[in-house]
Amino acid sequence: MKVYGATIQKRMIREHSYTTFHATYKGHDIHITTVHGHGAPKHDHLTRFDIEVKGKDGCFYVNTWEDYHTMHDAIGNALRGACLIS
Repeated sequence: MKVYGATIQKRMIREHSYTTFHATYKGHDIHITTVHGHGAPKHDHLTRFDIEVKGKDGCFYVNTWEDYHTMHDAIGNALRGACLIS
């Protein structure tokens, strides 16, 4: 799967659906979901995503919620926020 220039191997993706994305990329555990208790997005045309990127060392590199148009945008910004892509 290609996201903003990064290639996440299919074998490293544990779940990829409309509501949830869970994968490992460069040793970081990426978990993104729309199933959370963070309320509704600011605008009707957006979806609110809960985003966590955790390193091998157990530290959170990204732990936030943001509003995006698509899961693809949320994945790309999670990778960018964790400095895994430029």
